[in-house]
Amino acid sequence: MNCYEINQADPVTILLALGINYVTHHGNEYTYFAFDRKETKPSLCINIEKKLWHDHGTGQGGKLVDLLMQIYKTDSVSVMLSRFNQQFQTLDFSFSQLKEKGKNQAVGKSKLIMLSVQELKSYDLIKYLSSRGISKRSWGPYIEEMKYMIGNKNGYGIAFKNDSGGYEVRTEKLQFCLGKKDITTLMKDPNELLIFEGFIDFLSLIELNKYENQSVIVLNSTTNTSKGINKIMSRFMGAKVDIYMDNDNAGLIAFQSIQKEIPQAVSQSNLYAKVNDLNDLLTAKGLKKQSSKKLSM
Repeated sequence: MNCYEINQADPVTILLALGINYVTHHGNEYTYFAFDRKETKPSLCINIEKKLWHDHGTGQGGKLVDLLMQIYKTDSVSVMLSRFNQQFQTLDFSFSQLKEKGKNQAVGKSKLIMLSVQELKSYDLIKYLSSRGISKRSWGPYIEEMKYMIGNKNGYGIAFKNDSGGYEVRTEKLQFCLGKKDITTLMKDPNELLIFEGFIDFLSLIELNKYENQSVIVLNSTTNTSKGINKIMSRFMGAKVDIYMDNDNAGLIAFQSIQKEIPQAVSQSNLYAKVNDLNDLLTAKGLKKQSSKKLSM
């Protein structure tokens, strides 16, 4: 695709195909978290009728090509096109599939259709989890495989169910939510609760042999922090609460928001203080083991 074709395409579908989902929408206006900084409230707005975007935090705006240059962190149009087409080619979309066919055309989530949910068997998805240091011992009870359709393209991904029946879906290249965005609650020991930002972190804790049948809340995004707080207050007020947020600004804000309402909540981020999250810790340990084996040979 060239610049003209990109700018004529449905921007919400383009971003969704790249694994970027909107936060809210009203009419033709879709809001996103900014791509160049961490924030807790979405400030970037896309108008799908005008095919223009505006960042209310910086005052910047423009066409989809300009936004993709920001996403790919480059000032070079040729570099952006090369990276975009390389990534987009793997998704098997065509320009004709992405052109708007009228004002009443469904966009965004309505173009994303769940076909089936089943036992995880696809080799490349299992290989992806393995690359993150996660074995079937850890993911077996919690992860499924979803077949879905984006536009006219069929795909499949790792699926993690939330409390509203929606799914967090992930592949090596894509990450999105199909259905209503919500937290995931796993009820076990009511006196002990662990809170995670994402399900990969939860699975990482199991892989690290540090999970002991506590109840679990996976936020599935720091934007769900208030939902997590409500669940704690309704079901776990007397429980011991340990929190495993990412070591970034959004994770810190989420932890502080929870601790403000749940004083007994304790951050466990000191366990992975030198990296961003539990999965970084897990994969770092895996690399060290591989290096040790090579040195001993």
